Amino acid sequence: MSDRSGAEEGLELDDPLYRPARMRAFAIAGALLRSDLVLTAWRAGGLRRLGADLGAGTIVEGGVRITYPPRLRTGERVYLNVGCLLDSTGSIEIGDDVAVGPGTSVITTTHEPGSRERRAGRRTYRRVTIGRGVWLGAGVTVLPGVEIGAGSVVGAGSLVSSDLAADSLYVGSPARLVRSLA
Repeated sequence: MSDRSGAEEGLELDDPLYRPARMRAFAIAGALLRSDLVLTAWRAGGLRRLGADLGAGTIVEGGVRITYPPRLRTGERVYLNVGCLLDSTGSIEIGDDVAVGPGTSVITTTHEPGSRERRAGRRTYRRVTIGRGVWLGAGVTVLPGVEIGAGSVVGAGSLVSSDLAADSLYVGSPARLVRSLA
């Protein structure tokens, strides 16, 4: 990708001419939208103006932080509960009828191992996909590059570090299959 409109897998967005001004603008606007002084109905509209592609009926509660709104796409009737972090720099796609519990983090940014002096090397970005009808419990962490199958449930406090099958219940750190929900 030659333009600077967004991250693709492996693209570095830390160019000194790109990152500071644009990311600061998103941070300032995002801080205003996270405030409890902003009505829930206005929050989704504000995120749309910042470039987020939010489906009809999407609800964004207070304290939700979205790092790069143009790389977030949700389906219809998505619920983002209080205090979620959506690191959408590497892009996040969320299907219809998804419920995301409070304090959940969806991360798309990671680092290559660096030198001994600085182990967190060059940043890389990997898309996260959350299928239709998924329920992520409170405090779930979803790591970069993961795909969560439609109709799955991830229990509170779980760490999702690899792809999850559809219509299944997962819990733990790392998230492990408990049973099929089909």
